[in-house]
Formats: sequence, structure tokens, C-alpha cells
Amino acid sequence: MNVLITGANSGFGLLTAETFDKAGHTVFAGYRNPDRLSGLTAPKARGLEIEPVLLDVTSLPTIQEAIARATQDRPIDVLINNAGYELIGAVDEVSQENAQRQFDTNVMGLLRIVRAVSPAMRGRRSGVIVNLSSMVGWMSAPYAGLYSASKHAIEALSEAMWFELQPFGVRVVVIEHLGWQHIGLA
Repeated sequence: MNVLITGANSGFGLLTAETFDKAGHTVFAGYRNPDRLSGLTAPKARGLEIEPVLLDVTSLPTIQEAIARATQDRPIDVLINNAGYELIGAVDEVSQENAQRQFDTNVMGLLRIVRAVSPAMRGRRSGVIVNLSSMVGWMSAPYAGLYSASKHAIEALSEAMWFELQPFGVRVVVIEHLGWQHIGLA
């Protein structure tokens, strides 16, 4: 399988990239900041063949370039939308600029990459889109309202895409992490 992962230079994204690579799949691991590329270059020392690709989900040109590189030899079979971040702050105190950035990255970024990849999957009548979310997409927490809202939007978009893309043989999956820090267990 040919796998493209956004936000793959650390955390869940990097672990996912390593897991798919160890299973023998071709992995294109998106990163936004070249200064944080070390997470993707370190696996090469362990014999992994992960291919880092510059991919900022807020930038359509980097999305197009990453997809062009990932599809040079074959189409993308699996898209994993992992890019995102958690904004902490009271809803009424977070600046408009930071609130906009939260949604531009977590929601619109996911939408940009899905729109760039799904037409080819629909045309082939196969593919899998995996969207990472959080339990706070179902139940918000104090000082995480904007992050929770962005994850709730991912839940809603994913549910709609599941219905819309299923007739074309494209599966949509949501993975929700527990967000322990939000319920006081961290």
C-alpha cells in the first residue's frame, strides 16, 4: 500500500509511519517544519524507509507537491490525517487570530488534503481515509473549547464523508485518542 500521513514528524504520526513501514508499506510522512525533521530521519538508522515530504496542511502548494511526490509510482491507498495541534485557553480569552489558526489547521487543513486525495480514490473505487480526532470532540473540557470544537468538526465531517464516499468504495475511519489531560488523569 501507498500511505500518506500528515503531521508525521513526531507523536502518533511518527509511530504510525514506523508501523506502516515495518509492515512493508510505502510511507510518505508529512512534516511542516524542517527544523523538526529529525524524528523522520532517525528511523533510517533502524533500517526503515520512511519518505519525508514537506506538507503543511494550511498551504495548498505544499499539499499539491507532497501528493505529486507520493503518487509518482502509484496512487495513494491510505490517507492518514494526523496534522493538528491543541490550543489551550478560555474560549472568550483566546485571540481571534489563534482561534482562526486552530480551525485552519485542524479542520480546514484536513478538508484541503481530503479534497486533494479523495477524487482519485473515488475514481479508482478504493482507498481509506483515516481522520485522527479526540474524545473531546464528543465532550468538551474547560480551557479546551476551541480544540474540542475543531475535533467535533472533524467528527461531523468524517461521518458525512463516510456516507458520501462509501458508494465509491472509499472507507472513512475516525480514531479518537482519549485526551487524558482534559479529564485530569495526566
